[in-house]
Amino acid sequence: MATREEIVTRLEKVKAKFSEEKIQKEFANFSKTLEYVFKDKETSFCVSIQNGVPSDFQEKKAEKPDIQLIMDSQTFVEIMDGKLSGMKAYASGKVKLKGSIRDLMKLQKLM
Repeated sequence: MATREEIVTRLEKVKAKFSEEKIQKEFANFSKTLEYVFKDKETSFCVSIQNGVPSDFQEKKAEKPDIQLIMDSQTFVEIMDGKLSGMKAYASGKVKLKGSIRDLMKLQKLM
């Protein structure tokens, strides 16, 4: 099980990716609310992305998330550290998605 600090550090890496020119172009018209649910920590973090610009992550449940990624904290850390492919984690059931698979494919670029 990952610590809260390890989760927050990786979430900040996700947010930092939005400052990369390639990511800015890719997400220019992307406006969604994303929620990461860490079932082993019994907590959620959400972020609102408006035209490719993310808000700060907040430790809370999103009211009506467009995309919800459900996993344990260690799986998230392994994906973010490049030790586990996000798509392999999804295919094996380690990551569950509520939302569009198309959005999941797009979000893969942030990992």
